Amino acid sequence: MADFIAACTQSPVNLTLSVLLALTMAYWLVVLIGAVGLDSLDFDIDTDVDVDMEVDSSLMATSATASILKFFHIGAVPILVLWSVFLMCLWALGVLTWPLVGHWATLLQLIAVVPLVIGGLLLTKVFTLPLKAIFDRIERDTEAENNTKLLGRRCTIASLTADERFGQAEVATSGSPLKLNVRTRDADTVLNKGEEAVLVGEDKEQRIYYVQRF
Repeated sequence: MADFIAACTQSPVNLTLSVLLALTMAYWLVVLIGAVGLDSLDFDIDTDVDVDMEVDSSLMATSATASILKFFHIGAVPILVLWSVFLMCLWALGVLTWPLVGHWATLLQLIAVVPLVIGGLLLTKVFTLPLKAIFDRIERDTEAENNTKLLGRRCTIASLTADERFGQAEVATSGSPLKLNVRTRDADTVLNKGEEAVLVGEDKEQRIYYVQRF
């Protein structure tokens, strides 16, 4: 027991991780007793790319960033859940490697944080795979319910035009407008930016909606 306490407290890195882990566990305890909602400290990370952006190096950088975020399930699993799993993995690695690095100088221990972080990220990806499947199913069910409610609603064309090949529209909500990819059903129908339309159909495979002039 004394060795465990030493591993948790005698390294500045492990001491910091132990404090952070204790605070995180305290937060989840508050969540479990119902005093705080699960989403109170959560936030969404938007990895979508605006279709009006110019295709240049910045677009490539955005795409690379989105791929990294997707690889580590950021956006698919609530950020607080990811943080908790990552912190626990990082803390466990720090404690387990204490017999090896405990006698190192403080500077070397700080440098050793880099491989620990990499290992923690990889372990987090593995341990959150089942959670990702659960949250994906919840999101699909919620999306299916929302999609059913969207059909028949009015929207405003947000792209320069909307035709059978391309288009975007916005649906008013209580918060920010919901942006959707839309198409018209025939080549003769072309809607201009600012026109109102009605959502009349959906292609779930392509994730687009069909619209007609209001």
